[in-house]
Amino acid sequence: RQGIGLRAYGQNDPKVEYKREGFAMFEEMIAAIQEETIRRVANLRHFNNVRYGAAAYRYLQTTDFTWQPDLFDFTSFQNYPSRSADGVLLKEAESSDVFEGRYDGGGYFICDLRFGGEEENLGLFAQVGHSGELTKIALVDGEVTGGGKYTGALAGINEGYIHVCYTSSTTVEGNGVVGGLAGANDGVVENCYVNFGETTDNEFF
Repeated sequence: RQGIGLRAYGQNDPKVEYKREGFAMFEEMIAAIQEETIRRVANLRHFNNVRYGAAAYRYLQTTDFTWQPDLFDFTSFQNYPSRSADGVLLKEAESSDVFEGRYDGGGYFICDLRFGGEEENLGLFAQVGHSGELTKIALVDGEVTGGGKYTGALAGINEGYIHVCYTSSTTVEGNGVVGGLAGANDGVVENCYVNFGETTDNEFF
């Protein structure tokens, strides 16, 4: 209040300054709420929406995910993947999608997910940004087939923090740089392990 009064000496309208300060405080409050709010991921629709360039929120997986061809029909939902006759996940995260949130898999399984494409960055998340974090993700019995530059089971490129994650019996194939967790890693990966089903690549990370 004292600061607003001082601005009057500078020929600033106090009412305008109050509104401006109030709006700035409101934006700060909303940002703090978004940062602290945990969004629950309870099904494949939720999860797929998180993968597609979601904002920097916190996410918590609350159950196992198993791809079942007849359970979901994404074709009627905008921005959700279509499915082939055998039910495999066709639409991969775009190479331009950078995940800057925090995804906590809760130790639950993500089973039988299959995806592939020619995107430059291919993985469960195309790219984990500098502020992104993946933890407690368990990818089991999956298939990742990439024709682009970077292919990984969890991320095509990791620039953030991946920890306490693992993949098991998951096949990763690509024409460029391929990794069991991340195709290319410019961030931190720790306390993770990979039990390969099979890996085929030109250069293994």
